[in-house]
Parts: sequence; C-alpha cells; structure tokens
Amino acid sequence: GRTTLVFAAGHIGATLLTAAGLWIALRMDLVERTIVNARDVGPSYGFFAVAALMTAFVDPRLRRPYAAGLVGLVVVLVAVSQSFTDAGHLLATGLGFACLRVAGRARTTLRPVGASLLKLVQQHVHGTASA
Repeated sequence: GRTTLVFAAGHIGATLLTAAGLWIALRMDLVERTIVNARDVGPSYGFFAVAALMTAFVDPRLRRPYAAGLVGLVVVLVAVSQSFTDAGHLLATGLGFACLRVAGRARTTLRPVGASLLKLVQQHVHGTASA
C-alpha cells in the first residue's frame, strides 16, 4: 500500500509540478507555443518515484551508490534530452526520496535487497565461492 501511495505521489506530483513549470515557461515565452499540444502520458513518473523509494530496501552498503546512480541517470537524461518529460523524471525521483520516511517501518521487517548479491560478490572476490 505504501509503495502505491509513493507511486501515486510521484506520478501525480511530478505531473502537476511539470505542468506548472510549463505554464510559467509559456507565460514567460521561454518555450514554443506548440508545447500546449504535447502529450505526456504513462507511468514513468510513478516508476521513478518508486525507484527512489527502493533506496530504503537496498543493502545499507549499496544505498549510496544506488542513490547516486539513480540521480546521475535522471540528471544525464535532463541534460541530454532537455525535454519536460525528463525534467518530470527528475522531479519524480526527488518526490520518491522525499517519501523515504514512508518506508521507515517496512524497511526493518524486510531483508534488504542486494544483501544476497553482495554476499555472492564478496565470496567471489575472496575466492570462497563454491562451484
């Protein structure tokens, strides 16, 4: 249920923030008038919010690299495409990080994602992996 709420917050929140930004940009003549006819449909804003929320469920040793990789991805998308959709992905990711407190109690009851993967990598690096 909490994940669904974060998905909705990211999807609806980023959509509204992106629309507000486009409205301001239109009023200031910073974007082409044809943007009024642009369509932005799909679940991607919600998925980016949930991807940020998943930081809470990644093994503690992998959280920072995971978060940095996610932020790096959306920043590169914005820089390369310069589209309002990718700006919405960045906003949705921020909303997902803002919702990390939602995952607070659930995080303690679930085994962190990545713990088994990290253990396998460590075994392989130290040569203790069984064939």
